[in-house]
Amino acid sequence: MSVIELNSNVFAVCKNADDAPIVALYGSASGPVFWQKMLGSIGDRMVYTPNLPGYGRAPVRGATIAEQAAEMIDFIEDLLEPVHLVGHSFGGALALHAARTKPHLIKSLTLFEPVVAHLMRQGTEEDRALYSGFETVGHHMVATDATQTLDQGIGQFVDYWNGNGTWAALDADKQRGIQSMAQTVLTHFLSIEKETWGLGACRTMTAPVQLVYGEASKPIAQRVCALLAEVIPYAQLTTIKDAGHLLPNTHAEDCKTVLMDFMETASDIRFQVNVA
Repeated sequence: MSVIELNSNVFAVCKNADDAPIVALYGSASGPVFWQKMLGSIGDRMVYTPNLPGYGRAPVRGATIAEQAAEMIDFIEDLLEPVHLVGHSFGGALALHAARTKPHLIKSLTLFEPVVAHLMRQGTEEDRALYSGFETVGHHMVATDATQTLDQGIGQFVDYWNGNGTWAALDADKQRGIQSMAQTVLTHFLSIEKETWGLGACRTMTAPVQLVYGEASKPIAQRVCALLAEVIPYAQLTTIKDAGHLLPNTHAEDCKTVLMDFMETASDIRFQVNVA
């Protein structure tokens, strides 16, 4: 078993490449190393964790999710075979877009708390209240960006997803690393706010889908997974005990197990969905 660095954008874990490859997309303020604990020794298949747009270069302000997902879709198309697509948080939003719009590229889809929070705007009063909290964080980041203090505003983003006091508890080097990605995180928030598609857009998905959330995660993350599981044909909803939003990293073995089990059962399945 060896880890191969490819252009600093992906790592591949390889014994042999007989099985369909895994492509894993990380979330905001993260990077390919996020997947190392979970996917660093996944077995007899290739694993790719490509850099998202805005990482390693200036983010594209005003970009939509579709525009940011286009690069990921090109990457998958270059592999010349369907993949097991995995996404966490904002990477989950990109992965869901790819699976909705390019189903022929996807053998299975596993989403760890995908941040498609805009869906909550169309929901119940409780859903809209949850979205309001998410929206407040984005508006705070916009305000701090306008006053050139976004490097300070990023702390609220970290605390929102991981609990109050998380930012203050980080060491200075970790804080500086996250602050360097603040503009890209803001781009992610703004692109989510621009989304207008509703749950109905997922009713015709044809790939097997697993939605995974942490038992201790924010209610908005759990609710988004539950809503998607209700409308995506044959979707599977999985909970990771005691886990929060960073579950693929903090509960790597549990997440690897649910992914491997799902890929094994989904490997030869493709659903045909008839739309009236």
